[in-house]
Amino acid sequence: TVQKMKVTFSWLKEIIISPFSITALNGFVKSWFSLSSELQQAKIAFTNMFKSEEVAVKLLKQIQAFAKQTPFDQMGLVDGAKRLSAYWFTAKQILPIMKSLWDAVAGVGWNQDTLNGVIVALGQMKTKWKLVQQEINQIAERGIPIFEILKNKLHLTQEQLSNIWEQGISSAQAIPLILEGINEKFWWLMEQQSKTLQGKLSNMIDSFKIKMAEL
Repeated sequence: TVQKMKVTFSWLKEIIISPFSITALNGFVKSWFSLSSELQQAKIAFTNMFKSEEVAVKLLKQIQAFAKQTPFDQMGLVDGAKRLSAYWFTAKQILPIMKSLWDAVAGVGWNQDTLNGVIVALGQMKTKWKLVQQEINQIAERGIPIFEILKNKLHLTQEQLSNIWEQGISSAQAIPLILEGINEKFWWLMEQQSKTLQGKLSNMIDSFKIKMAEL
């Protein structure tokens, strides 16, 4: 028995000091420092944007909690929040908007590029103060039925939709209605995506990364 224990410990020692284990450990340490650094940078960025460290920390915690429940990567969500804040959306608006957009993107075959594209289109719509064709087309090109939503929510005819810029519809009026229409159409799809194998794997990875960042 003693001899078997010696062999076992000798074998474990070889594994621990093997080049593979050292490489894996090195990669783990680098990933931990990289993630911690990215979160620190995000905290600084949000603090600067919202002029409050308390608001920044609260938003980051909300994003981390949400990442555990969605098929989206934690840092991808942080990036989306940064983009929204750059378009003058407030900290309180960001998470509800992102939830709506994530549902929609999940419904059309989600990926980060699609999400970012919709965020940019929505942000540009906000900065132009009124609806114009360009941003609507950008959202439609990503598979979201924006024309149907606008038709139903704003009671527009097909002709009015074709000349949307002439209708003088403000973005302040349109954006909440667009998000409301998205919620009604896609509200359950992100949850379904999270139950897929890929979604579960993403959630597990995010939970692990969040624990790493707390170390």
